[in-house]
Amino acid sequence: MTSSKDTKRALIKQLSRYRETSKESMADIANEIGVATPTIYKWFDKTYLPTEEATDRLKIFLASRNMTTPTARISDQTA
Repeated sequence: MTSSKDTKRALIKQLSRYRETSKESMADIANEIGVATPTIYKWFDKTYLPTEEATDRLKIFLASRNMTTPTARISDQTA
């Protein structure tokens, strides 16, 4: 299953909301998702969207923080 651009943008918005309300540093968030800290900044700046693998990790991270809807699915590759 490939995530659409809209899905990726929605996940980035959810990550941004999480970042605003949490006390975790960007480095901690990036480390937990499994991407470099500058990568997250590029997502926020809309420089580029997450890869499919990073999208799956992002969904897992947000779900672990109760920040996603129950319908968010990981890709068949990750599953």
